Amino acid sequence: MVSGTTRQVLAGLSASLSALSTGLTYSWSSPILAYLVSPRSHIPMTRDQSSWVVSCMEFGCWVTPVLAGKLADSVGRKLTLLATGPLYALSWVTAIYARNVYELYLVRIIQGFCVATINVVGPMYLGEISDTKIRGSIGTLFQISVYAGILYNYILGSQLDYWRFQLANLAISILFMVTFIFAPETPCYFIRKSQDQKARQSLLWFRNGQDVNVVENEFEDLKKTIASESKIKVTLKTLLTSWSSVRCILLLQGILVFRIFSPVQTIMAYSDLTFASGDTFIPTQYISILFAFILLLSIFPSTCLVDKAGRKVLLLVSTL
Repeated sequence: MVSGTTRQVLAGLSASLSALSTGLTYSWSSPILAYLVSPRSHIPMTRDQSSWVVSCMEFGCWVTPVLAGKLADSVGRKLTLLATGPLYALSWVTAIYARNVYELYLVRIIQGFCVATINVVGPMYLGEISDTKIRGSIGTLFQISVYAGILYNYILGSQLDYWRFQLANLAISILFMVTFIFAPETPCYFIRKSQDQKARQSLLWFRNGQDVNVVENEFEDLKKTIASESKIKVTLKTLLTSWSSVRCILLLQGILVFRIFSPVQTIMAYSDLTFASGDTFIPTQYISILFAFILLLSIFPSTCLVDKAGRKVLLLVSTL
């Protein structure tokens, strides 16, 4: 019999394949940018245009988070997350057949939609399926997958031509769709929709092997928590006039600003060109692979410590 913990991990791994695709998006430009701006490129573009190919993703990210949150509440976390699979597949197919830079702009904007949706709904799904004892560890699957996607792209991008590289990325989208379609919706979504029977079935699936009474108590606790949250009417005015809400917003924005202004994401997009500008005896593609490998390794200590040391301690240590 497959235990509930194993089911949570398997569903989490399947959902995290979407996060793997965001890692592919962040790093996609690095292995092929030198080719795209070279005379032998099948898509003629200037260096300025190539920078737009990299940054056009952000246009797709701007407005999507609010829409993604509303979709997750209306049609479900699973369906919203699953919808990014066909969109990603469309973007990779478009990249294969692209013959001008404007088509690549479109590719990146579509991928921006997907990145924003996954960043909103992915952690939501992982958090709602997880037992409280392993919620932190399950949640780190998301970031592990992002860095794994970066490493995947750097390795294959150094070995494959442009078209095979896109096919390798397309394969991840297909794998995500094929596996995640079998994962259940979260019990929290069903409770919010007053579908208690489906919520109970979902929770029993994710807690397989646990005592039925324990699972039933967890179900009742979830109902009470969600009912309590539903009674609180939150508006923009109440958010901005409540000091506790303002403090949380400022803390969150501070963390996000710190993350955005760190150069890691820029290095991901331009790593091959960045390292090529230096004087080194190691081929630039291998330096990029080493960089991605170190990024991936860095997430494992937090995976082991997040449920023991706490989130705040790890955040403080990471800023040193």
